[in-house]
Amino acid sequence: KHRIFKVARDNAERAIAEQGRHYDLRRREWRPALGALFLVRRNTLSNATEGFAAKYDGRYQVVEFLLPNIVRLKYPTSCRRRTASINTLNPYHQHANVPASTNTNTRLE
Repeated sequence: KHRIFKVARDNAERAIAEQGRHYDLRRREWRPALGALFLVRRNTLSNATEGFAAKYDGRYQVVEFLLPNIVRLKYPTSCRRRTASINTLNPYHQHANVPASTNTNTRLE
């Protein structure tokens, strides 16, 4: 009887450890690099524009960290600034065939 409980407890501990490992793979500590370019997810208050409006805004550069998870961003070609959570940042990738001046709100999905 005690052997059955021991086997069950060992199986439960092994399952918990494996599930925890898979969970932790998606929760890695990540910090954007200062000076790197990012798109910021827009916070639309209505779903009326769903499917029509861009989900991400700008091509912002990380200027400083206000908190461990909050960054101050600056638009590289103007004085436009904003703050954002690092959860809403998406790395900006320059398209090879489009000049930087015309590629402000597009993103390959």
